[in-house]
Amino acid sequence: MSHTNLTVYGATWCSDCKRAKKFLGEQRVHYSWVDVEQDAAGLALVERVNAGKRIIPTIVFDDKSILVEPSNAELAARLGLQTRARMDYYDLICVGGGPTSLTAGRAARRGRVALHHDRRRARVRRAGHPGRHRLDLPAPGRAG
Repeated sequence: MSHTNLTVYGATWCSDCKRAKKFLGEQRVHYSWVDVEQDAAGLALVERVNAGKRIIPTIVFDDKSILVEPSNAELAARLGLQTRARMDYYDLICVGGGPTSLTAGRAARRGRVALHHDRRRARVRRAGHPGRHRLDLPAPGRAG
């Protein structure tokens, strides 16, 4: 979980606001939400930082820096999130956290290098070698 103190100014009908909130939630970033249609001070801040325009989402960080209508990539860069794979080559890449992906990911326990990716985290594991990472899988019958 990220403890970045940021505030998202937007509206419930705004698709870019929904996308930004979803991204922040998936990355487990704490944020405060201000609905500019319900909060006059929030709307005034948005108009002030956007030269009188009502451009949302407007995201204000704890250091007072501002992103206006950022893409997920821009948000990731600003938050310092890893957006590239650590290695050039993987024996196995598992996308998603469903039963098929997790079953395939167990191949990493046989000495293979695997990248297991779901919306919340991507982890590299190498099994069978002391001191190296292992694939982070839930125990059978338990939720991850």
